[in-house]
Amino acid sequence: MVTDELRRLRQLKQENARLKKLLAERDLEVEVMKEINVKKVVSVPDRRRLISYAQSRRISIRRACRLMQIEAIKQVTQRQCPPAKVRTVSFCL
Repeated sequence: MVTDELRRLRQLKQENARLKKLLAERDLEVEVMKEINVKKVVSVPDRRRLISYAQSRRISIRRACRLMQIEAIKQVTQRQCPPAKVRTVSFCL
């Protein structure tokens, strides 16, 4: 009986810690949104400034973009591919 109670108590403590972490993250997001006081941000430099501010408050870029309802800026790098070899094929009919 005692070991079952201890196991249950440990599980409750772990769940409580997880819920506290979730609440702290949500409070941080709300605080950042209040500080930014988002309007319709149009220019790219303003968007980047807001995103970098959110990053300084330990919010990921993806989450900050989702909170500000703007499309995430993706940086795509093109790999240098070697030129394709041209092959000629002839058919005899």
